[in-house]
Amino acid sequence: MSKDNYNNNDGCFSFLLLIALCCCLVFGFISYIDMKPKDEIKEEIIKKGDEFSVDSEDLSKYIDVLEDLNLSYKTSKDGDKIIIKINRPNK
Repeated sequence: MSKDNYNNNDGCFSFLLLIALCCCLVFGFISYIDMKPKDEIKEEIIKKGDEFSVDSEDLSKYIDVLEDLNLSYKTSKDGDKIIIKINRPNK
């Protein structure tokens, strides 16, 4: 009887290990999908320079990238666009 119980526990452990592996894969995939737009926004910020405008619906994405880069910035509204000005320290 104890041998059968041991086999069931081993199967349960394998199942839990498989579930944990699937969760890790899903988390990795979601992280990759989330990082791709951030990389594109980072490249766009580099191309546009220290002052650029964005749509108000995209503002949160740009702010997330600027905060990830530890950049100081100011925002102002110009019609339906938001102007972002990056504050760089004088050297």
